[in-house]
Amino acid sequence: MKNVVEKVVSKQQGAFIKGRGIHEKIFIASELVNELEIKRRGGNVGLKLDITQAYDSLNWNFLFETMRHFGFSETNDIFVFCNGHKNSLEHLMQLLVKYQQASGQVVNKNKSKCFVGGVTESRRREIDGFLQMELYDFPDKYLGVILQPGKVKKKAKWPSEVLKECERIIRNLLWSGDPAVKKLITVKWDEVCAPVEEGGLGIWRLEIVNKSLLLKLLRKIETEDAEWTRFMKEKYKNKKGEWITTYKKSSIWPGLKWVLNDFEEATRWIVGDGQVISVWKYKWVKTQALCDLHPQDNFIMQNKDMKVCELIINGKWQIPVEMKAYINEEDLPFLGNGADRRILETNLTGTSLLQMQYKF
Repeated sequence: MKNVVEKVVSKQQGAFIKGRGIHEKIFIASELVNELEIKRRGGNVGLKLDITQAYDSLNWNFLFETMRHFGFSETNDIFVFCNGHKNSLEHLMQLLVKYQQASGQVVNKNKSKCFVGGVTESRRREIDGFLQMELYDFPDKYLGVILQPGKVKKKAKWPSEVLKECERIIRNLLWSGDPAVKKLITVKWDEVCAPVEEGGLGIWRLEIVNKSLLLKLLRKIETEDAEWTRFMKEKYKNKKGEWITTYKKSSIWPGLKWVLNDFEEATRWIVGDGQVISVWKYKWVKTQALCDLHPQDNFIMQNKDMKVCELIINGKWQIPVEMKAYINEEDLPFLGNGADRRILETNLTGTSLLQMQYKF
C-alpha cells in the first residue's frame, strides 16, 4: 500500500501519510485566513465543511471521542478557500455535488461554516444566501488549532510569560517532584539546561525549542516543492527571490523573520544553473557572502542584483577581470546540473551547524 498511496491520495491530504505533516495544512489555512479581508473583486470566501456519511452504521461520536483520547482532533475538517465571484461559487458547488455522488458522503450545510471577507456587508449576505451556509467570524478552530487573523506579537515567539511559567513548572517538578511545589534551588537554570557532557541535565530551553521549530519550517519552505511552500515563497519573496522586508498581515511570517539570519548563516548554495543565487548576498564561493567580506564596496553596490548565471557562459565559468579581486578562480565550485540548491553547512564530522545548535 505504501508504494501506491502517494499516487492515489491527493497532496491536499496532509495527515496520516508518511512524509506529510498536518501542521502544513494549518500553516496554509492560517495564511489564507489572513488573506480573507483583502479587498478583491468578488471578495474572498472560506468554507469549513462538515462531512457526514449518507448511509452509515458507525458510531462517529464514539470514534471521535476515542481519537480525542489519544490526542487527535476530528479529522473530517475540510477548509476550502476561493474567490467570491458568482462563477467561482457555482463551480465550487457543482464540484461538491459531484464529490457527494462519488463518495457517498454528504456536506452538512447546517453544520458547515461560511467566512466571507473583502466585500460589503450586503455582498456577504448575498453569498450567504447563495451557499445556504451560516455566516461566521473568526476565531475558529481547524484541526485542533485556533485560527485568528492578525499579526502575532513579539515576532511570533512563544510569549515570554508562557515560557517562564512552563519553565517554572519544569523546575518545580525537577526539584520537588510536584509541579505546584516550589523548592529552594541552588543550581542556576542555565547550568541545569547545559548539555550532559558539560555537566548539565540536557534540558532544552523552551526559547531554543521555539527557534528550532521555526528554523525547521523555514528549511522546508526553502528546500521543498509543495503547494504550501510555493505559496509561502510567492507571498514572501520578491521577483529577485529575496525575502521581503515590507509588512504583510500574517501569523507566521513574523516568526520566520526572527530566524532568517540564523538560517542564512548556517546554509550555503550549491550552484546549478545559477539563476537563483545572488553573486554578492549568498554564500556560494567563500565561507561568507561576498557583500559581508567587502562591505560598502562601490562595485558591489552598483551591481547588487547580479546573479551567478551571469558568470557562466556555455557551461563554463567566465569571471570578468574587474571581479577577480573578489573571486579567485581556484575557489570556484564545480558546475552542477539543474536548479540551484540550498544545503545546511556541516562541520568536519558531517553534522550541520543548525543541527548541532537546535537538534532538528
